Amino acid sequence: MTPTQIKNQIKIKRAGFSDASVISLLGKKTFTETFGDIFGAAELIEYLDKTFKISKLQTSLLKDENIFGILYYLDQPVGYYKIKLSEHFDIRQIRIACSYKRYMCSGIICI
Repeated sequence: MTPTQIKNQIKIKRAGFSDASVISLLGKKTFTETFGDIFGAAELIEYLDKTFKISKLQTSLLKDENIFGILYYLDQPVGYYKIKLSEHFDIRQIRIACSYKRYMCSGIICI
């Protein structure tokens, strides 16, 4: 696939309340891929269940200062982002959590 063909397969969708389960799944996957080897299994599961709890994410999705989005590649969710707006907001603080190790993420670009 050429870069243009790949780019045409990437979609970014603003996430809403009903997307909490997708963000939960992506969050658990990306955290496990990145940090899973430094936690014991029970500790990791406890952390993931607490941090990426669907009801907690739904509450966060409803807050005016939060903006969530989901990245899709070939119509499959592969990453998400969260932007927390504040009076000291800096665009350079945005990070995207990209799922699946085969995708490369850097700053705000994910391919």
